[in-house]
Amino acid sequence: MLAHLHSRRFGYRDPYTRQLRYIKSTTGISFAASTVNGWEEVAFKKLLRPCMPPAIEI
Repeated sequence: MLAHLHSRRFGYRDPYTRQLRYIKSTTGISFAASTVNGWEEVAFKKLLRPCMPPAIEI
């Protein structure tokens, strides 16, 4: 679901609030935009972790 929301957000320039309104009207399931933003933040941090170089100890 997060991948779908993310691709619609950036691919179609469809903000979360509009998408969440559509999901609620079609399925009856509601999410707060802050919840979805939190999901995206966690996913981004997990994806970024392998890209970060290891810390150098001095």
